[in-house]
Amino acid sequence: MWGHWRRVGLLGLAATAYVALRTSQGLRLDGAASEAVSSPAPVLDRLYEGLSWMSAGSVGLSLVVCVALALVRRRLDLALGAVVVIGGAYLTTQILIVRPVRSSRFRSSDS
Repeated sequence: MWGHWRRVGLLGLAATAYVALRTSQGLRLDGAASEAVSSPAPVLDRLYEGLSWMSAGSVGLSLVVCVALALVRRRLDLALGAVVVIGGAYLTTQILIVRPVRSSRFRSSDS
């Protein structure tokens, strides 16, 4: 019974992805949603300035402190959680460095 629902879910996901990524209306909606959650340039500049203060060493030190405290408390689950959350966030940030893209490709012609 669950196999049927898995197929239905996968088909729904595929249909959503197709409409969102392969149609002009889907791309326009994606562009509009991206613009709706974007911040003005001065805000982004201030954010990047603050993030530039964070070095790899300070992130690593905070990870070591969190893991050490968890191990002192004999909570291996918390130590693993710290590695996943702090390490994962740092790696994700390094891999997916945010670069604001100002593109008019998806904007309507009347704006």
